Amino acid sequence: VFQIRLDQDRFLDVRLAWLDARRNHKIS
Repeated sequence: VFQIRLDQDRFLDVRLAWLDARRNHKIS
């Protein structure tokens, strides 16, 4: 269960970073 939670947190971090990059790209 703890490992799954770590994977979910990492996935959320990647997703947030990807959304951030997309937003920044649209602004540029």
